[in-house]
Amino acid sequence: MRVHASPKEEASGVVYNKEFGYSRKDVILIGVGLIAFGYALYYGLQANGMEAGYAGNVPVLHLFRSGRCFLRASCFIMDQGIGCSS
Repeated sequence: MRVHASPKEEASGVVYNKEFGYSRKDVILIGVGLIAFGYALYYGLQANGMEAGYAGNVPVLHLFRSGRCFLRASCFIMDQGIGCSS
């Protein structure tokens, strides 16, 4: 059995999603931005006199709470029941 591609399939090509957040570059940019935000917040709090242990917890809690808030809002907007009950 031989499989041949038709000329119509070759002409259509691959369609990539151009929206923000769907490419590898966007994901890396978001990750680096979150890490930079955490470092800036940590060292900024230490520079303002907060103890290192407390200053380390603030960025983690802030990013966790904002991520959870974003997750709940996106579930509500997309109207999907997966993971939205907690």
